[in-house]
Order: sequence, then structure tokens, then C-alpha cells
Amino acid sequence: MENEESIRQALGTVRSEMISVIHKIHLFTGHWEMLNNKYASLKASLASFCTVPKPVVKAPEVIPLEPGFKL
Repeated sequence: MENEESIRQALGTVRSEMISVIHKIHLFTGHWEMLNNKYASLKASLASFCTVPKPVVKAPEVIPLEPGFKL
């Protein structure tokens, strides 16, 4: 009888610890997925920043002077 009770207590303890470990793994997986998504986003952002050609700034057009204007 005592042996059965100690086995039940041991199984209860093991069950509690397994639930705790599974919960921690679930949390870790969620954080890992979030970090992985952030990493992918940053990587894509950096890739687009490095590969998109920057627009060349054009010089403003020269405004012609009116024929009657004297300097």
C-alpha cells in the first residue's frame, strides 16, 4: 500500500514537471518564432535598402531670363 502511494506521488511529481517543461518549451517556441520573424523582417529590410538604387537628384532646370531683363 505504501509502495503504491509513493509511486502515485512520484508519478504526480513527474507529471507536474513534464507539464512545466512543456509549458516552457511552448513559451520558448513562441519567442523563437517571434525572433525569427523579426530577423527575417530585418534581413529583408536590409536587403531592400542595399539593393534599391538611390534616386539621382537632378539639377533644377535653368529658368530662362526674359528678353528685356538686364543684369
